[in-house]
Amino acid sequence: MQLIKNEKKYWGTVLCGTEKVNTDGDIIVPDVKPDILKVLQIDARSVVTDKGVAIGGIYVQGKIYVNILYVADGEKNETECIKTVLDFRRKIDNPKISADMRLKLNSDVASIDFILLNSRKISVKAAVRVDYDLSGQTTVEIPDCIEGWECVKNTIVLDTIGTEEECGFTVQGSMEVASGKPSIRELVKTDAKILEKEIKILEGKIIITGKMGICALYSTQDKTLDYCEGEIEFTEVFNIEDLSENDFCGVDLTVGEIDTQLSADNDSDIRIINVECVVEMGIRSRRNEEIEYVYDCYCPARNTKLQCSEIELREYINSFKKETNERIVIKADDNYPEIYKVYNIVAEPEIIKCTTENGGVSVSGKVEFYILYLTNNPECAAYSLKKDVSFEHYHQCEKVEEGMDCDIDITIENLSYNLNSKGEIEIKYALIQEGRITRDVKLNLICDAEEEDKCEDNDIVIYFVKKGDSLWSIGKKYGVRVCDIVKVNNLDSDIIVEGQKLLIPLG
Repeated sequence: MQLIKNEKKYWGTVLCGTEKVNTDGDIIVPDVKPDILKVLQIDARSVVTDKGVAIGGIYVQGKIYVNILYVADGEKNETECIKTVLDFRRKIDNPKISADMRLKLNSDVASIDFILLNSRKISVKAAVRVDYDLSGQTTVEIPDCIEGWECVKNTIVLDTIGTEEECGFTVQGSMEVASGKPSIRELVKTDAKILEKEIKILEGKIIITGKMGICALYSTQDKTLDYCEGEIEFTEVFNIEDLSENDFCGVDLTVGEIDTQLSADNDSDIRIINVECVVEMGIRSRRNEEIEYVYDCYCPARNTKLQCSEIELREYINSFKKETNERIVIKADDNYPEIYKVYNIVAEPEIIKCTTENGGVSVSGKVEFYILYLTNNPECAAYSLKKDVSFEHYHQCEKVEEGMDCDIDITIENLSYNLNSKGEIEIKYALIQEGRITRDVKLNLICDAEEEDKCEDNDIVIYFVKKGDSLWSIGKKYGVRVCDIVKVNNLDSDIIVEGQKLLIPLG
């Protein structure tokens, strides 16, 4: 007798969490820039530049790109911009962390505050939210069969982590100021965002296509403000080892450094903006692996002893993807300057609560809209406002039960807007939610089995079926093969009912 086992290695999440990293600094107005009369807007984005795993902890460091838009102190109240960079770093200690784990990490600027110390100096405080996920490799011995024994098998679908890669690419393109708009004197602010993305997975390869939206705020020759916007299409192909077409692949795209150069058109007017933008990309694939294992067995005509060991695995339950088309109307409060033109809108979705219920998943959150617009007020040519819009969605999902875990991603695509005759901003966008439901399960896997002689005086036993009995449980009780019980009793199927009389052949 030999218990045959199959060794299975898989990657699963070991530890995950969120840390907030605070950083601050004083920003001095460059000598070539005028004094600050009023700060209009401070926005920031974070990029991770280095990270790593060691025994007992992880570390992360990165940069916060800060953009300050302000009204200059002078007769014409011109709008100016200061760009600067803050550094952040953090070490997260945990004794569960080992050096062979893999780390997935995302960062986002949670908040940024400022104090105008004087007309040449601003004190800035920023908080970066760092989400981390550590995965480790587990080796499991799966009991497969014992030759000559009666065995019954079960299946479980494991949620495993496949490929984890980090790479990047550069998007390059040009856009020209639209006809009828004035030429560029100086760029004040340039924003870039991913408008659309489509991911295609092949065996060992991933293809990403999409559009990047570019919006540039500039001062004109008469020192007023205007803007130019355009789109740059991109297609990137990456060879990713151990990537399967059936994998569920998550791709995070983060806009990094943006470099701009101005050039003249055929009439020698400065109307062309050349853009080079770095995109940082993180890839993690998940896959479903169906595992079949022996969960019970016995040796016919012999006494059987089983030894089991408990192991915890992550089981895949279900997944969903839902896209909803949303429309909202935003109006500036009475104490805000009137909206003349909308320069740019940034939408940041956030999950506040996600709960699994019997038959589905409830998701609630908000979308934060950051709107920068132009006014007709000569004393304040640009202004910004922020609006939060809440949402609640329910996703029907089979096999989902209360208390299960749901890993959910939420993104916004196809955002468009226009300013109506009432001075309201109509915004349309697609809210895309992708969820993957899993749970931790504890399995008692057979690790060893023994048999010994069994004494039985009778050659046959008459047995009356009790509630909850099955042919398997009866066969195991008496050490008789199920097929022998079926044959002796001339059964057409393995269905038995309470009170039914069965002959159990012991010999």
